[in-house]
This record gives sequence, C-alpha cells and structure tokens, in this order.
Amino acid sequence: MADNITAWYNIKHNSLKISKDNRKGTKRMKKIRKMIGVLFMTCILLFTSVTQSEAATAKLTQSEKKVYTRWMIGGIKKSEYGTYYNSKRQGIMFGPKFYVYDINGDGHKDVIVTGLLGLRSMSYSEIYMHVDGKYRVIPVKGSLYGVSSQGIYTVEDDYTGAGAEYYKTLTLYKFDKHGRITKHYEYRKTTTYYDMDRNIRYKNGKISQTCKSIVGNRSKNISIKEFRRVKSHINKYNVSKKMHTLNSSNIRKYLK
Repeated sequence: MADNITAWYNIKHNSLKISKDNRKGTKRMKKIRKMIGVLFMTCILLFTSVTQSEAATAKLTQSEKKVYTRWMIGGIKKSEYGTYYNSKRQGIMFGPKFYVYDINGDGHKDVIVTGLLGLRSMSYSEIYMHVDGKYRVIPVKGSLYGVSSQGIYTVEDDYTGAGAEYYKTLTLYKFDKHGRITKHYEYRKTTTYYDMDRNIRYKNGKISQTCKSIVGNRSKNISIKEFRRVKSHINKYNVSKKMHTLNSSNIRKYLK
C-alpha cells in the first residue's frame, strides 16, 4: 500500500514539475517573440530615420539652382488656352507642377516636373538631375505620386476613342547614383466598355491586369504581390497633393 502511495506521489509530483516547465517554456517563448518584434520595429524605424536624414541633408548647389531656374522659367509660356510649360523633352505640358527631392540618394536634390499632354488626361513627367558633372533630363510616363531616395512612383490615366477603353498605369522607377533608370516596374489595368473589333459592349466594363518588371529592353511578368512589395520601398512619401504650381515665384521659393 505504501509503495502505491509513493508511486502515486511521484507521478503527481513529476506531472506538476512538467506542467511548471511547460509554463516556463511558454513564457520564455513569449519573451523571445516580443524581443524579436521590438528588434524588427527598431530596424524599420532606423531605416526610416536614415532615409529621412538623407532627404533632409540633400541640397542644391548655386550652379544647380541657376540652371534649373533658367530652364523652368524659360519654359513657361502663355496662350489663349492658358499658361503651359514647354518642357525640355516631353513637349507642351498643361497644368504643370513640380517637386524637389533627392530621388537617387546622391545628396543632390532633383527636380520632377509633371503636366498633361495637351488637353487630354494623359500625363508625363521629366526629371532634372546633375550627375557626373553633367545636367540630365530624364523623361518618364505618368504624373508624380510618390518619392523616396531610391526612385519615384507615377500614375497615368488615359483612354482610347470615345471612351471604349480606359487605362490606369502605375509605374515605379529606380535610379542609381549616375541618374540611370536601373529598373522599372509597371502595373497596367485596362477596362474595356466596348470591343470595336467584335462589336461587343460591356455594361460594367471588362477588366484585365498586367504586371511586369523592365530592365533595358527586356521585360518579364511579375505578380501583383511583387509589385506591391517594390512599391512599399519606393513610394515612401505621397507628394501628389504637395506639388507646387510651376510659376516664377514658386520656382524661386522652392529651388533651395
């Protein structure tokens, strides 16, 4: 009988010990997970602060201010349809706006000018950079939406015919220290309301989507998930509502 009681006590004691050990292990795992979470957030905040610091320390030299001011003020024209901008590479832009930011992380601020092509909704942008001792003008599609020290994010809306098809194109451009577009990513959404070839109408629109990455003349299809991942790195700051109307007073005010 005594042996049975002793055996029962040992089993009970060991069970309690295992239970306590399990609780300790669970608490330990929770602490480890919490530490990993704190470390992860610290890394994100550190990366963000470094990016913001780089943007804050970027500047324009006196020479760059003079060249960009001459280019931009010289491009402002007036007509019976209103003021437009005769851009360096993209032709006539209506409703021109601009933003100043270091988009390739070289410590020098760059100028991005955006405007509409004629009176349509199609938009273009061009970038003014001073790299490797030369001033460059880089044309890109779409109107400026977001920026970072790695590149820019543009948005373009357009249509064909009498609105048979509508296009929405989101493009991410990555730049290196020499002002070259190393890679860009494009998401395109097409909504078809009328197929003119087959004479078919779509009441709510027929939607098709494509996503691709482009290096030079080579392109490959990518997932929307991959596009969004890259977008989270490049579209750091939404500047679509912070752009400045392109006129002489704003040029002198913000080119600094």
